[in-house]
Amino acid sequence: DLTEDEPEEQNRLHALAHKTRELMQTLIEQALEHANMQVTTVKLPEEPIALSFVVAEFLQIPPYQLQYLLETTDTADRLAELIPIIEEHLSAQEKPTFTRISPEEMAEWITPN
Repeated sequence: DLTEDEPEEQNRLHALAHKTRELMQTLIEQALEHANMQVTTVKLPEEPIALSFVVAEFLQIPPYQLQYLLETTDTADRLAELIPIIEEHLSAQEKPTFTRISPEEMAEWITPN
C-alpha cells in the first residue's frame, strides 16, 4: 500500500542524502588538504540512515546537538538538520585563522640586520 507521498518522500530523502554526502566529502577533503595530506577518495555510506549517523558522529558539535540528531527518528529530517551544520564547518574551514602578532612578541624570533 504505497501512499502518494511515499515516492516524494523517497526522492526528498535521496536528494538530502546526496547533498549531505557531497558536502561531507568536501569537508573531509578540505580538512585533509589543510593538514597537507593527500586523499584519493572519501567513501561514505550509500544508505541514507547509516550516512546520517556517521556524519552526525563525525562532526564536532556540542553533545546536546549530537544527542538531538541521534534521537531524531526521521532520517530525512536528520539529514536536513546536518546540511547547514556541514556548511557552517565548511565556511569556517575556508576562513584563514590569523593572529596579529606585535613586533615585541616576535622579538625573540626576528633580529634586525
